[in-house]
Amino acid sequence: MLMPIYLVTGCGDLEPEMQDTRTVILNMDFDQRSSSRTSSVSAAELSNYKTHLIMALTSGENLSNSSYWNYNSNLGEYVLYDSDRKITLNMKLNTKMKIFAFLFRENYSHYDLFSANREAGYYGESQSFKIGSQTDSLRLNIRLTQVSSTDTAGGTDTGEGTDNTAPTASVTSDTITTSGNAVVKSTETGTAYLVNTAITVSNLDSITGAADNQWNSVTISSADTDTNLPATGLADGTYKVYAVDAAGNLSSASSNSVTVAVVTDYALNFDGTSDYVSIPNNPFSNNNTFTIQAWLKPEVVGDGAYHGFLGMQLSGRKPSLWINTDGDLHYDSYKGSQRFTGTISDGSNKFFTVSEWVHVGWTNDGSNYKFYKNGNLVASETAPDTFNALDNIGYQIGKVDNYFKGQIDEVAIWDVPLGSANITALYNSRFGLKASVDSGNYDKSDDLVGYWQFNEGIGSALTDNTSNSNNGTLNNMDSSPWVTIR
Repeated sequence: MLMPIYLVTGCGDLEPEMQDTRTVILNMDFDQRSSSRTSSVSAAELSNYKTHLIMALTSGENLSNSSYWNYNSNLGEYVLYDSDRKITLNMKLNTKMKIFAFLFRENYSHYDLFSANREAGYYGESQSFKIGSQTDSLRLNIRLTQVSSTDTAGGTDTGEGTDNTAPTASVTSDTITTSGNAVVKSTETGTAYLVNTAITVSNLDSITGAADNQWNSVTISSADTDTNLPATGLADGTYKVYAVDAAGNLSSASSNSVTVAVVTDYALNFDGTSDYVSIPNNPFSNNNTFTIQAWLKPEVVGDGAYHGFLGMQLSGRKPSLWINTDGDLHYDSYKGSQRFTGTISDGSNKFFTVSEWVHVGWTNDGSNYKFYKNGNLVASETAPDTFNALDNIGYQIGKVDNYFKGQIDEVAIWDVPLGSANITALYNSRFGLKASVDSGNYDKSDDLVGYWQFNEGIGSALTDNTSNSNNGTLNNMDSSPWVTIR
């Protein structure tokens, strides 16, 4: 018998120490079998089991018997009842996990289950899985085994008419980077796995038991439909696709393959004294709306001085950003001689922390400025309907009227205000999502007017990865300002 589970992930407002986790909702579909061929047990039989103990574990554990006391759930235990269908928990990113399930006839509380060893009627485990930064949903199956001493007139799983036909998996041949996607397809719904050809695949465990950087997976919700499978976190090499259907049948390897080429991610290191990048032309295509993004890792915070990291001081100051004297975000802009300026904190926390990467987002819809920290909206302020941005004046990175000390990466400017879903998608990708390519919840690549990815790794030029070719020039920087961040 199969018990489907649907995992839906979200960002949430996580504490700093939990930034490598995702809040996950597990939708447990106890009554629905994925196919009438997979089990002869009726829904009425399952309804006799009133209590469901769900245990989330890292995938080193293997389920060998029905005694839940033998297993230590290091991600939590959850007791559901017949009417319940959801569990909410935090799961670590890129960590292999399993779900164990135990079904009981009686109504047991958590205390009841762990004050005495109760006898389960059914037990089972899911395949191993992991959640990446771009995982939106995942479908798993728990294959349930009935404990022989609990057989009832309701019927047992005899395996009659079991689906033993494996799906066929395919992939579009391509060379991609770890910020890209493989385009995969399966003839049945279920899960597709992108697996390095160095892995010998004999069953599903040989895939999910491999190193995390050797495979990724994605839910196939529609058969024979192109589906993007992210290459995030994969090592370089050649990859083929395997598919698993709802009955647990594993396909052969796809005939085609993709090559994953890992691109080293660089940032620029600024000395806080004289280093900066000059952008020759005005990056704002209009004077009404914009979005500005940057990743930065400051080395000086709260020292009583301002540290400008994006902007232009000359001729009526274009929209500009600083770390202020106390470690918060300072912004400034003008409409003619009218000034729009302020300081943005993160509640009771400072906006910036020494030696920690932070994602800054600033949007302007012509009425309101919105400020985002690490994908979360932290403030909204009044904005002018137009702002100063002279065409004959360029822009600067690492400097406004004073200098920034630390590392900067992934600076981008759009001519429209991005919504929260786009900002969150850019943040959740860490450094993996290219702003010039739509992916997942991010769909505004066509509105980019400036995008400096900082992936040169050498030389004195900073390339604008848009058609505007507004390439920057490194000024006063030492011979090795490029630093590797991944």
